[in-house]
Parts: sequence; structure tokens; C-alpha cells
Amino acid sequence: METDLPLSIIELVKQVEALEDYEVAADALLALSRRDPATCARLALRILAAGLGDVYLRASAFAMLYGCVRDVAFDYIHRHARDCEPYVFAAMLDQVVDDVGILQESVALQRAVRYLKPIVALRAHEDAPGLARIVADFYRYYGDQDAAAG
Repeated sequence: METDLPLSIIELVKQVEALEDYEVAADALLALSRRDPATCARLALRILAAGLGDVYLRASAFAMLYGCVRDVAFDYIHRHARDCEPYVFAAMLDQVVDDVGILQESVALQRAVRYLKPIVALRAHEDAPGLARIVADFYRYYGDQDAAAG
């Protein structure tokens, strides 16, 4: 009888690095985000930097990066929000919108929101699933709010 034992971290890393099935790779990244956030962040950055997988995997990689190491994700936003793929841009905004509850205590989030506001205005028309809803949420939470106010 076969048992469903959890995969080891090494096996999860292999699934991500193999990129044979992008859904499996995304699921492995998610599992790593819970079990070994530093490894997940390293792999997510590699996927983003090298443009590995498809746009869905890269968007998922950004979400995992944000969940594991926000400061690195904020740095990625500052370096790539203007020119990343629409799916990755949507993932950036989605993560920032989800964190609205910590805006007052997070200087890094305040900085990211201030940085993103003019970029959102330029990129809001791009084609990515859910982008219009995410942009609307971004403006609802941050549009009239001075992110630097504390």
C-alpha cells in the first residue's frame, strides 16, 4: 500500500528546478514557502530573474517571494514594476493590496505604495486576469490616501 508522505525539501526544490510541470513547480514553491521560506525566496527570485516557466508561474513566484521575504519583494517591485509582465505586475499589486491592514506600521509598504501609484496609472489598462479588479482595489485602499501619513 502506497502512503502519501510529505515530500522532503530537497524533493520540492527538485520539482521547482525541473520545471517539467509548471503547476507542480508552483505547488512545490507554495509548500516550500511554509517549510523553508529562505529556499522558496531564493528559487522564486531565480524564476523571476531568468524568466523561467510561464507567466502564471512567474506571478506565483512573486507572490511566494512576497510572502517569504517582503523586503526582497519590495526591492523587486522598485526594480521591476515599470517593465515586468502584466501578470507579475498584477501579482505585485495583489500582494500590496492584501497588506492594507499593515500600512500604518510598515514604512516599506508605504514606500512601495507611493512608488506604485504613478505606475498603476500607466499600466492599469494592460491585459492580465483580474488586473482591473486589483487596480480598483489598489485605488480604493490607497488612491486618496497619503501612504506616508502615519
